Amino acid sequence: MITKLVLENFTFEQLLSIDKRLIILAPFNVSKRLKKEKKISLCHEWTKDLKKIYPKKLHHNALDILSLFILNRFRNLTLEEVQNMLNFDISKTVAGKQLVEIVEKKSYENSK
Repeated sequence: MITKLVLENFTFEQLLSIDKRLIILAPFNVSKRLKKEKKISLCHEWTKDLKKIYPKKLHHNALDILSLFILNRFRNLTLEEVQNMLNFDISKTVAGKQLVEIVEKKSYENSK
């Protein structure tokens, strides 16, 4: 039998009481309507807590997953806000470089 769980129905503490490693699901545990400053603050807290929960050799992978969930959950963030939340320059990633290429191509096509 499959049970559907709505993460927003759990408090952060309840989520962690099930398994502390579920901290990577924390973005789905908060309202999308939080003020951006609060979202940034929470992301910093989650990152700090994640580093205490996961072994050092898993930090990078766990942070990647948390980052993907943050980006999926909070889709109205600016590039600057994402960089502040995740503490890295998204334009240095392959996806970021591809986005720059897409924008440059569209800009070139629109200038014709």
